[in-house]
Amino acid sequence: MDSQMRDFQGQNTVSILFRIRHTLNDQNLLLNVGPMIPASWGATPHDAPAPKNRNIQGNMLFDTGATGIGIDESVAGRLGLQPLPQREAVHGLGGKHSLNVYNATLFLPVEPVRAIGNLQPGANALIGFPLPVHGIVGLQANHEAHNLRAPNGLPVIGILGRLFLQFTRFTYDGLSGNLVIEVDESIRHPRKG
Repeated sequence: MDSQMRDFQGQNTVSILFRIRHTLNDQNLLLNVGPMIPASWGATPHDAPAPKNRNIQGNMLFDTGATGIGIDESVAGRLGLQPLPQREAVHGLGGKHSLNVYNATLFLPVEPVRAIGNLQPGANALIGFPLPVHGIVGLQANHEAHNLRAPNGLPVIGILGRLFLQFTRFTYDGLSGNLVIEVDESIRHPRKG
């Protein structure tokens, strides 16, 4: 597929920067555990004490019903992150909630579609995104309580909502049990809300 094309309305040029693939080859597994990709969380150097400043690996769940990006509260604690002074109100199926907000770095394994700096197309890379994220209480524990385990055996450590998905073309192939996320170069220069 060409990395540059018109969107379905023919108005905006899409320029795919990199791709994230998650191959399960099992439609039941995709149905039961949901669309998720391996990732890791890390503290931004100025937001956590050095002894706890390590990466925590797990899986990020794609949530088209969520606006933001979330980190499990237990992961934020293990990283030594401190909540920002202001909590943020969010709305969900359970109604309105007030959540902690943290500064954290999300690391995603990607495959460049075209050359990005020293990275060549098809190479394996890990890209870090420092961002403010919502703390989600019990996300990991809830998945474990319902025995929802990803094939890699790692826990769910966060969610990727529409603030991330707006930069992507997300293909959920329920028939094969696979998913592909293509990330547009506009992620480098997000629009101001």
